[in-house]
Amino acid sequence: MKNSHAQLQLGGRLQNIRSRLLRVRGLHATAVTPSPSPRGELTTQLAVACIGAGIVTTVAVAQGQNPLTALGITLFSAIAAVAVGQAL
Repeated sequence: MKNSHAQLQLGGRLQNIRSRLLRVRGLHATAVTPSPSPRGELTTQLAVACIGAGIVTTVAVAQGQNPLTALGITLFSAIAAVAVGQAL
């Protein structure tokens, strides 16, 4: 029990020293947030690309284009947009 209390005090002292050093250097301690998962980002890109292509496709279907052809064009353009987005 005594040993763990000493370790907690030492850990607190080290954190205090770290904070002081960061302040001296003009920095501040902040929590690091993890970046979003690549799968979530890919899903978001695909959804946005499908929505954008779907709007244009809706106009084409309204003017008489075959809906299956329009759906194929939408999916192709969405996948192409995501591929370009990933490459950049």
